[in-house]
Amino acid sequence: MDALEPGGLSRRKWRALAWGAAAAIVVMVAAVVYLRPAPSQGFMPFATPTVRPGEATANFVMYDFPSPAIGWAMGFTDGSSGFSVSRTVDGGKNWQRRLTSGQVPAAPLLLRFFNDQRGFVAVGGRLLRTSDGGASWKSLNLPETRTSFLDFRDERRGWLLVPIADGAGQPAHLYSTDDAGDSWQTLPDAPLGANMIALRRTTEMWVSSWGPGTPRVYRSTDGGRSWQRREIPIPEGIEMDPTASWNTFVNLLPGEGAVAYAYCGCFAGSSFQSTSFDGGATWRFVPAEPYSGGTAHRSVIAYQDDFHWWFIDARILYRTSNAGQTWTKISDQLPDWPFSPRVIDAKHAWALVGVFGGYGLAITSDAGLHWTRVTVPPGT
Repeated sequence: MDALEPGGLSRRKWRALAWGAAAAIVVMVAAVVYLRPAPSQGFMPFATPTVRPGEATANFVMYDFPSPAIGWAMGFTDGSSGFSVSRTVDGGKNWQRRLTSGQVPAAPLLLRFFNDQRGFVAVGGRLLRTSDGGASWKSLNLPETRTSFLDFRDERRGWLLVPIADGAGQPAHLYSTDDAGDSWQTLPDAPLGANMIALRRTTEMWVSSWGPGTPRVYRSTDGGRSWQRREIPIPEGIEMDPTASWNTFVNLLPGEGAVAYAYCGCFAGSSFQSTSFDGGATWRFVPAEPYSGGTAHRSVIAYQDDFHWWFIDARILYRTSNAGQTWTKISDQLPDWPFSPRVIDAKHAWALVGVFGGYGLAITSDAGLHWTRVTVPPGT
């Protein structure tokens, strides 16, 4: 029998929900559903008593660390009354408020920075750009303000994907900019069912998808002007309902690889992960990661490069050097926190951690062996 996680979800169903949340954190693109998740949604349902300012926040915060020292954060005081943006230049020891706004949070939701000076913030159809570390911001218009997904590959090139409502039977609208959001070009519509962007280089992009039939993603090598459908084989032993739809999320690895997580929207709730290192032409099934069982702790894989990954579960750090085919236990002395880590380089990473009272922030400088709690932005 599938073990139950808090909130009554089976482990497989929880993993599908958690993957969506993790993907949103990694690429800094999220839907408003992640701002104030309820326990039944399966995303870190911690108790929320009063906590001392600076230690944790009861509200969700998005982070982006372009380097071990430089970090940016976008916090939401609650689900409807606005947001703030803060910056650290000392690895989270201190934060400075760089923007406060009463804009109501809604997708597209983006926090994307390239250094301590230049980057983008998007909230609810409003795109903001700074080139002086947040001392000033330029407000830019997006071509559409409906629920959408936005990301920038570099300081000038970005893409906006606007999915049509489920069941509409229409392809998603797609736009691009090459002048940092000052203007947008209309591209041919994205494939039917496209719902999330993943970017690599200036011309290669992938979209996640949903729909009936076999799991699939789509890849473009010309900046979204044309697409190649990439079918993902269902591994032997995975339950398949021919009438059900598959939701498939793609995460691009730091080198050439891609990880696809497929979840069947059927009664069985089947799910699996596969990797590709040839542009999606072939896929290899990834066995389930180590799991302690019977614990309420969460776990998310962090990608150092195409083949070296980290995985934390119930105080245990695992690593793989073959893209998840086998795992080695490195340490069982980690703090007793649920981790959602993101690797910066071979030694450094940051992690959103679950603590009594809400969400905390931790960093490591020795490849995950030791973690240090740092402050969270004030007022979040």
